[in-house]
Amino acid sequence: MALEFSGKYVRLYSGLFNRGAFGYQIRYYDERKKRKTKIVPEGVLPLEYAQDMDRKIGVMGAQHVEPKRKFKDLIGKYIDDLDAQLLRQKTNAEYGKKISVGTHKKAMIHINKHITPVFAEADIKHIRPSTVQDFLENLETQMAPQTANQVKNTLGRIMSFFVRKEFIEINPCREVRPLAERPPESGHTPTQKDVQKVLMHCKLNWHEMLIRICAETGARCSEALGLEWTSVKNDILWIHQSAVRNEVGPTKTRSSKRKVKVSKQTALMLKEMRVKSTSDFVFTNAEGRLFTSSDALNQALKPACIRAGVTPFGFHGLRRLVINTLLDRNVMKDHVQKLVGHSIGSRVTDRHYRKIADEDVLLDDYVLDFDFAQSA
Repeated sequence: MALEFSGKYVRLYSGLFNRGAFGYQIRYYDERKKRKTKIVPEGVLPLEYAQDMDRKIGVMGAQHVEPKRKFKDLIGKYIDDLDAQLLRQKTNAEYGKKISVGTHKKAMIHINKHITPVFAEADIKHIRPSTVQDFLENLETQMAPQTANQVKNTLGRIMSFFVRKEFIEINPCREVRPLAERPPESGHTPTQKDVQKVLMHCKLNWHEMLIRICAETGARCSEALGLEWTSVKNDILWIHQSAVRNEVGPTKTRSSKRKVKVSKQTALMLKEMRVKSTSDFVFTNAEGRLFTSSDALNQALKPACIRAGVTPFGFHGLRRLVINTLLDRNVMKDHVQKLVGHSIGSRVTDRHYRKIADEDVLLDDYVLDFDFAQSA
């Protein structure tokens, strides 16, 4: 549906109105402030019809008055929609829009901590681009530009929802440019020797096993934490779910569902762990609960890095190590993408994971020699 004309009393829209057929519709409020709609008759020019009706309705005493719609009274409808998406994700529904646990939680933090306190009493039709711009600039004084832009994007999705529900006509966030962002820090990428040292300084078996799986396959930490014993077949692991904040759900994307292979040593260690395990999952604490990614980082990886005396790195660093090592070995990129759960042809692999160290290009073969005496 698109707004074609806005007069003093009448607004003209184009879209699918009459049982799914494309057409034009005018809307206005009568003297009782009740909204009225009329389909523009066939055979007349929609704009001329709307302008003529705008004049006539004005004479009749109609009012172009819309009821106040406060942000705090409508945000619940958006949250209900988010909750429905999360439920479809958790139940692995075949149809309908879905949202991950992490994305849902982040959106709720944005709404409750930053957005609602500012816009709660605002009439949503009075939220203008200038209002959003002021909001964004105020956020910039409290947080990094990247985070401020994410909050603004959440507000934009809320306003788009209000447009779809016909509470407002235009999303004011679309006219506001995002803040300039600093390039994200990718963190340290370890070497294979670094990882070997770290594995030698792991205190518990599950620490070493988790690091091994991520270092050998490039699996995300959440994917490794979501592994069940039924997904382990000798040296093949079937990655089809993730554990995020102690909850098991689908993988990050459809491409993330895959099978990966581990070393013979890791496969043997897994068999030994399975004999002692009393849980359906490979990684659980003493109470049988799943670990979170932060648990894995703070309990397993970081302490092992410190004891090994290597520059600390995260599980994402292990993922980068796998991708770069395989690409340096001239393994076909689409095979690497399949292995780590990127969609074939995705630019994410190069944009966010490919790293070239200074030492990689300081080679004699890369030097153009212009020594004429030597060449003669």
